[in-house]
Amino acid sequence: MGTIVTACDNEGETPLHIAARLESNFERRRDLMCDLLARRDISVTLIRNKDGNLASYYGKNQATKRFLQSKERIAKGKAMSQAVAKPEVDAKVEKEVAAADDAMTSQEGPEEEEDENALFSKKETPAARKQRIERILTDLSLNPEATLFDPKAAHKPKIVPSIPETERASDQSAIIHRAVSNVVLPLKNEHEYVDGNKNLREDDKLEEATDVVGVEDDDVGEPSSIEDMLQKMSEESEWEFAITREARQEWAQMDEPYRSHVLRRLLRIGEGLWLQDGNTTCIKANKSLNLELWRTKFSKSGRIVFEVAVDYSERLKVWRENLRLWVITLDHDRYESRVEEIEASHRRAKHVNLKVKLEEDGVRPVSRLPMDKQRLPRIYHERNKERTVDALVEAEAKAEKSEPAELVEHTPAASSKQDNYTLLKFYRVSQTLLQTVIQGMDDGEVDFPFRLSPKEQEVIEMHPDPPHSILLLGRSGTGKTTCAVYRIWGHWVAHHGIGRSKPYHQVFLTASATLKEQVARAFRKLQAAAFASSPAELAEYIEASHGEYATLNQVPEAAYPLFLTTKTFLQMLDGTLSTPFFPRRENGSILSNMDDLDTDGTSIEIALDYGGQEDLFGDEFDDGASLMSSMQNVLPESTSRGKREITYQYFTNTMWKKITKDREDKEMKPSLIYQEIMSYIKGSSEALRSPSLYLSLEDYLSIGQKRAPNFSNDERCKVYPIFERYQQFRTQNGRFDNMDLVAHIFRSIATEGYKGPVIDSLYRDEVQDFTQAELLLDMRCVVDANSLFYCGDTCQTIARGIGFRFADIRTLIYEEAQQQKELEKDSNSQWGRVGMPSIEHLKVNYRTHSGIIDVASSIVDLMKRFFPRHIDHLARERAFFNGPPPLLLSSLSVDDISILLSGSDRNTSQVEFGAHQVILVRSMESFHQLPRELQESRAIIMTVSQSKGLEFDDVFLVDFFHDSPAEAEWRLLMSFMEEIETAEEEPRKLPSGKLLEDVEEDTLLPPGALRSLQFSENKHVLLCEELKHLYTAITRAKNNVVIFDQNPTKRAPFYHYLRRCGLARDVRQSLLVDGADAAVFGLTKGNSSAEEWRKRADNLFDNSLFDLASKSYNTAGDPVRALMSKAMAAVAYAHNETSGNITAASKAATREALSKAACDFVTAVAQ
Repeated sequence: MGTIVTACDNEGETPLHIAARLESNFERRRDLMCDLLARRDISVTLIRNKDGNLASYYGKNQATKRFLQSKERIAKGKAMSQAVAKPEVDAKVEKEVAAADDAMTSQEGPEEEEDENALFSKKETPAARKQRIERILTDLSLNPEATLFDPKAAHKPKIVPSIPETERASDQSAIIHRAVSNVVLPLKNEHEYVDGNKNLREDDKLEEATDVVGVEDDDVGEPSSIEDMLQKMSEESEWEFAITREARQEWAQMDEPYRSHVLRRLLRIGEGLWLQDGNTTCIKANKSLNLELWRTKFSKSGRIVFEVAVDYSERLKVWRENLRLWVITLDHDRYESRVEEIEASHRRAKHVNLKVKLEEDGVRPVSRLPMDKQRLPRIYHERNKERTVDALVEAEAKAEKSEPAELVEHTPAASSKQDNYTLLKFYRVSQTLLQTVIQGMDDGEVDFPFRLSPKEQEVIEMHPDPPHSILLLGRSGTGKTTCAVYRIWGHWVAHHGIGRSKPYHQVFLTASATLKEQVARAFRKLQAAAFASSPAELAEYIEASHGEYATLNQVPEAAYPLFLTTKTFLQMLDGTLSTPFFPRRENGSILSNMDDLDTDGTSIEIALDYGGQEDLFGDEFDDGASLMSSMQNVLPESTSRGKREITYQYFTNTMWKKITKDREDKEMKPSLIYQEIMSYIKGSSEALRSPSLYLSLEDYLSIGQKRAPNFSNDERCKVYPIFERYQQFRTQNGRFDNMDLVAHIFRSIATEGYKGPVIDSLYRDEVQDFTQAELLLDMRCVVDANSLFYCGDTCQTIARGIGFRFADIRTLIYEEAQQQKELEKDSNSQWGRVGMPSIEHLKVNYRTHSGIIDVASSIVDLMKRFFPRHIDHLARERAFFNGPPPLLLSSLSVDDISILLSGSDRNTSQVEFGAHQVILVRSMESFHQLPRELQESRAIIMTVSQSKGLEFDDVFLVDFFHDSPAEAEWRLLMSFMEEIETAEEEPRKLPSGKLLEDVEEDTLLPPGALRSLQFSENKHVLLCEELKHLYTAITRAKNNVVIFDQNPTKRAPFYHYLRRCGLARDVRQSLLVDGADAAVFGLTKGNSSAEEWRKRADNLFDNSLFDLASKSYNTAGDPVRALMSKAMAAVAYAHNETSGNITAASKAATREALSKAACDFVTAVAQ
């Protein structure tokens, strides 16, 4: 039986909250009501509403506040004095209690006189009950002599003084009516517990013991509903929680009673009440490992393992102790194995290269309970980090009054896998995450923001004052894309979350179709988690996001944020113009197919998900992530009409010979001429503003050498005639280039204004892939030019025709705004409020280890030496872990292929935007030169350009040097080493601080392969582009890099450079024969177990290398699967052969081979 004293409305407010709000002209009645309510049940003073406020917060004067606060102190003291262990709850008794309560509220039984002031009445409906409670409260506010709780007084005649109707304050009645219109009665926790137990199996039911410490204080007591529990644990708990993906997943997969019971246990732990609860024990306390591990029991075999660790609090913006949830399981064996893995994780974390020294603030948190019953988190700050004067003074004052500060070395949790060199991802236990757990959602359906570094969090939450755009600069793997996505997510939650409808349009752009799709998919999983309790809204967003829209004006509200390639964005933006660049149908779609095959394939979307085995017999057999199938999908139709684009491939293969004369084609590199045209002559800001939409020769010569470093002025005079012939050829053949489209859109918007939907903020990832003209167009489309967010790395400027520096973009945005302000001659113009963009730096590589980063940094050293004006200079990259150097293969055998593609386990992958393994090639044409086994496998094969922005556990770079347009330029690496070796100061010392090593030269190399080359920047600038491609390829890897190249002359300088720097291992025979590195990728030749061979065979089978899988299954002693693999090989052969033009005889032979394999398989299974 409850009372209305602790009843709450849908705002979480009690009658005491309502009484405290009464206006001053009802002061006497207000004080009397507060006194009566508090006297009846003093715990009501400790109940908080949904805003987190006690009733005393709403006191209209100081007297009322002081009165209620004194009652709060009495209530807390009473709760502390009565804090005793809760008795064990017997399920049978609980059922009897529930039955008794049900009987009391039922309408059956003999009639008896009702207490008018009782909370429950046997006869009345819920609506009548609410009306009665409203009348009671109204009478009480009007009759100060009446009492709510005296049973006898309830039958006395009510004394209602004669008060004029106008004095009854209708506003007060309205408040009371609102308060009781949706009364939510407190639930009995034991009822929920009994109901939960009904579905448990008898042999594995929850233990009946409850928490030993049971404090009835509102701040530590259990909320009554699931929603309240979720909010309390995620937002109001004394401790912050972080959880691993595995723990969240296993918790979500439990039966509902277990899920709820774990939540209740964690609520108590979150209040720091685990020290003497009878269920929790400290199982590891290793100061040298910074490991304090606790285990709590929640059922017969159920265990929660949590760690007390110091981490950065994203919510409080301080370093403080929090609780890492490592294990939530019903499997006792798994619990024991996971404890060993946690220890291994901490042992590896001790060896990280980057550590944060922390110092305790000095003042210990004050607990309301004895210290042996409640533990509260301590707060720390970074030692030796600059702090404000006020902060230092405060710290000194605290230090004088407290114990000496404790020093802590923060090391983030590391993967316990020996072949994995990354940090573990922990997720903040938010209300959204908890909601998906309670609903049992699989982690394949949803995702959540994981915990980031303080710098990343700062970038995500940055709101510059005064406003300006943000340029985020960082080398590979530093978290640039993650910052962009989470910044978009933060804005979406603020404007488009559940219950919010304020439009806020965000657009994310990148050059790579594959990266765009990966980012969009990650964001949609975040949305799925947010709408866990609202599937109808989620369905609306999913449907809208998968729609195809010809113009921006067709995009519905639910489709935002938009994730587009820049090519698609320009086409949709063109559709908003009154005179579009492309001819269009009535529905806005473009009339013809304009695509030509791009040699880099950036516009092609590669599916990075592995298909299931059921696809093997269907039409998708060869798809997987095959580059060839993707190429076929984008080949232009021979009958397409309308405008056709000049791609880089068309420029080099078709136009180059026709627009050059005499020795121009020998002296000039087509890639550099293409870049001059696209980035400067037609793609610069000056070109966009010129009447002809391209630079005159005079304007071209006036561009500074620092900004356009490819050619001197004398050479530019030779470049410009080639451009003029380019323009003539373009016009005669009805072609256009990307800058023609950009210029048309820019000129149209400048003339008639922007006519598309409002774009509140615009993001560009890999911004170094875009021209100045495209970035200027962004400023004309967004509602505020201070809302641009660009991120990138000039070491990865590998898009064809692009020359880029961040410093130029910063100046470009500001100067464009100032110029527009002067043109408009309006002091209030929005252009006048555009600030100079800030450049933010991310310096720590979270993707990979030092074995790979050191190689990447050595490539940057080469660019700094030969092409310093082509990159932005940043501090040297840093990694958390040491790891294995890349392998340099001189040959590639079938055994090597099987080792490379079968060694590591994709199930342990922590890839965020990418896949498990990838084979990278220099261009689309390189695919046909790959070994047959690779072409026929289901391995992901991509060009370097396609892979940009993505990450993979293992990267296999095949024939990069063989397919590189650079030839003798690679010998400049030998010149660099000669300079290092003969330096006057510190000879042989590399930029990294290491010394050049002496190595034996390969006697089998062709003569002159390692001869140095005299450097000329203008002649050898092509090498800069190739070094950027090489840097991009190597930095895609998280764990392993393997480089194979069949061209001994072109690969020799780089192989020799890495060997002399001590940064790679040169393998000159089969990996299996060599043996030193085979174990990293799979097996060694002599001592591998049958289980290891079987695992290797499974991976080969998954990659469609069925012949190799069959051999491995035989070695593992599994003839059945070996025969099955042979049968699958026959199926694959038949599939490939029947897709071409073959004879009837070969078809018959294929059918016979397939039939034999199938018979062998069936025979083996039967035996």
